[in-house]
Amino acid sequence: MLDKLEIIDCPICNNRDFIPLDKRQDGLVIVRCKTCGLACLNPRPILSELSTLYSNDYYLRGTESRVGYAGYKLTLWETLHYPPFGWELILEHISLMDKRTLDIGCAFGRMVAWCSRAGARATGIDLISSGVEWGRRKLGLDLRQMSIEEFAHSTERFDMITLIDVLEHFANPAAILNDISKLVRPGGIIFIQTPNFGTYSRQKVESIHLRTSLEHLTYFEKGTLDRILVENGWQLIRPTEVYTLMPDKSEQELRGLKRYSFLKNFLGKSILRKFYRRICPFKNVYDLDPSGQYGSALVVCAKRKEGF
Repeated sequence: MLDKLEIIDCPICNNRDFIPLDKRQDGLVIVRCKTCGLACLNPRPILSELSTLYSNDYYLRGTESRVGYAGYKLTLWETLHYPPFGWELILEHISLMDKRTLDIGCAFGRMVAWCSRAGARATGIDLISSGVEWGRRKLGLDLRQMSIEEFAHSTERFDMITLIDVLEHFANPAAILNDISKLVRPGGIIFIQTPNFGTYSRQKVESIHLRTSLEHLTYFEKGTLDRILVENGWQLIRPTEVYTLMPDKSEQELRGLKRYSFLKNFLGKSILRKFYRRICPFKNVYDLDPSGQYGSALVVCAKRKEGF
């Protein structure tokens, strides 16, 4: 799909020595830096080609696509009733009443909506207009179509910035964290969720992050993510932990009900699932993986250092 490639130095330490780790289905190779241990694509598609992946149907593509997230768009009801992943952890570290928050990669605005409901003056940015326009129209949210590089020049300052499954998309995560530090008030926090490459590299788990997602450029593990944050002026207030994202089990539970097949054929699978979710809502919650070997997500919360 992407033909123009470039060989890069390590985006964190500028080292040029790498160890090959794995090959994705698109033929691109994931390597590990011999100096700092960061895993990344090398060679990788040139950035001008990568930008073409973020088209207006990015959040709506089917499972056969190797780019984007199938079924990412929620209904209005789901957006308002299902909290975003990390919500309970966020509330452990900050009271959002009268705070300014920014969600980078906001998609359709669920995190922004929940921050607003908690009393924050919440903003979201995303590259893709379809999500931004939906969140504005349906929820009246302050969503803006722009990149973090563009937004970094803003004079606005925030008490909390969230990046949920976003950091792995950036060519230079250290530079992005530096941009973000300019937007956070002294003492403000950053909350990050990103795929846990440690699970996939050790267990060889078949994963969407290896099978698809051509636009993923960097692969984080506990050690590398903490180190990048500390070296870029952040104090860890919740060091990186490994979590399993609790899935929507509604269809599995439905299969245990009598006449499920009949109802599915009669009502349609999607209608039945929506009905079930209304009467038995689930939460988007984390399940801590103390071993760090099986959880699919890394979660970290850090505070901007004074005077950095």
